[in-house]
Amino acid sequence: MELKKIQSPVQRQLDAVDHLLREKFRIHKGVIRRMMGKTPIQSGKRIRPTLMFLLAGARESSDSQLPAIASELELIHLSSLIHDDVMDHSTMRRGRKSLNMDEGNQMSILWGDYLFISAFRSLNRIGHSPVVQTAMDVAVQMIEGQMLELDHQHDLATTRKSYLSIIRQKTGSLFAGIARIVANLDANLDADPGEYERFGMSFGTLFQMQDDLIDIFSTLSGKDRFRDLMEGKITLPLILLLEENRETGEELLKKRDFSAIDILMRERGILENMKQMTHQYASECHQFLRAFPPSIFRDSLDQLVEFIESRDY
Repeated sequence: MELKKIQSPVQRQLDAVDHLLREKFRIHKGVIRRMMGKTPIQSGKRIRPTLMFLLAGARESSDSQLPAIASELELIHLSSLIHDDVMDHSTMRRGRKSLNMDEGNQMSILWGDYLFISAFRSLNRIGHSPVVQTAMDVAVQMIEGQMLELDHQHDLATTRKSYLSIIRQKTGSLFAGIARIVANLDANLDADPGEYERFGMSFGTLFQMQDDLIDIFSTLSGKDRFRDLMEGKITLPLILLLEENRETGEELLKKRDFSAIDILMRERGILENMKQMTHQYASECHQFLRAFPPSIFRDSLDQLVEFIESRDY
């Protein structure tokens, strides 16, 4: 399933986001312009703004400020990726050398902070009070999730419950926040913000679980393969493997034999178990979307959920 086709009903809004991001720091010179030029701001899949625009379309809302809001949320997301790469000592991001490898950790941290603060300053100028409050709530959860993940680094006793807490805060919270923002827009269809937020959380949990599968099983992601394992992140595939065969799993981790871990996971059915779990979250998303009247936006939302569930990059 092609992402571009899924995005076609909202392509003009996505183009507006790209334009806003390109123009945001154009007036700056020197180090700001250099850092912007080295930031992979144009190469992402735009899943978050796509979700926002399609969900707003399904609600029959046409708020003209949505592209501006979405572009700032993209900057918040991007700032978190820059900080992640520093903490994880990553070498690749979106198919190119990561910023920390190019500019060093100190400059990368400052740049991530700069993008983060700039995004909130711009959101405040837009003037949607519920949007700013939601974004602040999301930011707190994202940081708490990052801290919780760091606290569990190399902790082979990490449970499924702890793992879910980490990914819901670190990743799911932004998707949940996007859905809540859409629920609070002026629109023709009524919305329960709590239901929208739960949908966004299910979508974000699905997204991150699939990302954790991609880290181990995909060769197409544009990131370092086995990066999570190398950095001691305890993701669900590893938790499931340790539940099945802790002694062998720990021995292979100690040897850093990640290819053997890949093979063992396949032999023990971990991939199939993970797919069953991700399918459950996808089903929850589809169930939520059935409440919308038929439209090209609802169709694309269903297809977007299917894309997230099946993607390998």
